[in-house]
Amino acid sequence: MPWLIRDGTVLATLDEPGSHTAATSGVTLVGRWGPAHSVGSRRSLDVAWCERLPDGEGAERLVVKKARTMRSLRVRMPGLRGGELLVADVGSFERWSLRVGDVLEVRSS
Repeated sequence: MPWLIRDGTVLATLDEPGSHTAATSGVTLVGRWGPAHSVGSRRSLDVAWCERLPDGEGAERLVVKKARTMRSLRVRMPGLRGGELLVADVGSFERWSLRVGDVLEVRSS
């Protein structure tokens, strides 16, 4: 299971990509920007739009471009460029002190 890391600190484990809702660990990395939604969910979600950075070391690096809390039953439109969408349980970004400009790393175990 991959880990989400910032500055050497593990923030969370990541669920398998491909789902717009957090499933097991509460954190999912969606493979491309798309409309983020909490439709069908009774809970709010933290959503971050990230841009992929080139990395020759094999790890996936992402820079946070926008981060929002989305109330339940909402839809937000994507950015115009491709990237990654990070979805987590509400309050996760606050606990992690996640800010725009943070560089995140995704490492496989």
